[in-house]
Amino acid sequence: MKIITTIFLIFISTLLFAQGGAMADLKFEEAEIAFNNQDYETTIKKLDEFDKLLGSIKDKSLYLRIISQNKLFEPSKLYENESNFNLLSSLRKNSSAYLKAMESNGLDERYREVYGISEKIEKYPKDKTAFQLEIKKINDNLDKYVGVYDSNTNLGAIHITKDNNRLYIKCYL
Repeated sequence: MKIITTIFLIFISTLLFAQGGAMADLKFEEAEIAFNNQDYETTIKKLDEFDKLLGSIKDKSLYLRIISQNKLFEPSKLYENESNFNLLSSLRKNSSAYLKAMESNGLDERYREVYGISEKIEKYPKDKTAFQLEIKKINDNLDKYVGVYDSNTNLGAIHITKDNNRLYIKCYL
């Protein structure tokens, strides 16, 4: 009886593992489709599901995640809100993990691409404290100009305002 129970449990666990593998493959296919459709947020969500099903992050999902994060990262909007910094931090962490994991496999196009991304983001703040200091500098600098150029002339009015760490200039003729 014990042997039959053991065989049954092995059979069930094998079946469940096979289904998990098939489901993981399906999630990765969905991630690739989303990536090809330039839907990078969905790509990342599907990769999260893929990695969760397998219990860890795999090299192929890590590469696709890095490329998707890089497509979503807009340096010009980095200081508009903290979610942009969180994306940068995740991109930096994933790039570093990929380069470390793939270093022994030799140089290929993917490695070069991820290395290029990691070099490109090197100039941005590395931690939250540095990020917050940069925002303070931006705000201090912007505050110098807000309202300075408010004017009413015969030709019209110019009004400068600040929102989300950006200056906005409105001209009224």
